[in-house]
Parts: sequence; C-alpha cells; structure tokens
Amino acid sequence: MTTSELKQNIQKKLNNIEDITILKEVDSIINYISSGREDYNELPEDLKIAIEEGLAQMDNGKKVSYEEVKKRNARWFSK
Repeated sequence: MTTSELKQNIQKKLNNIEDITILKEVDSIINYISSGREDYNELPEDLKIAIEEGLAQMDNGKKVSYEEVKKRNARWFSK
C-alpha cells in the first residue's frame, strides 16, 4: 500500500466516525505528531491523563487482546 492509498483509506474511515470524543482524540494525536514534539511532558494534559489511566488499567489486569478489540470493533476493521 502506498502512502497515498493509506491516507485515502484513513480518510474514508475518519469520514465514517460520528463519535466526537474519538474525533477529538484523533485530532489531538495528529496535532501532537505534526508539532514535532516528542517529550511526554509536553503532551496535552488530557492525553497524559488518558495514557496514565490506560497504563493503570493494564497494571490491574484490565487489558484486552488485539483480537478482542477487532471483534468488538469489527465495523471499523472491515472497511
């Protein structure tokens, strides 16, 4: 898959997402990557909180395999 094809594929998937929370998170990630910053301490506070919550969930055994994520979100993986 070429870079152009991948971008088109991602764009199609984004166009099908209606959940504003997911779109805001994607926007935040893209903005961060585009800024050229790589320091965790420079991440937006809400993103750091989400990362810390995710790590705490993993530490407490609340993790889901990639296969389970694909099953739960089949509609996103099938497009």
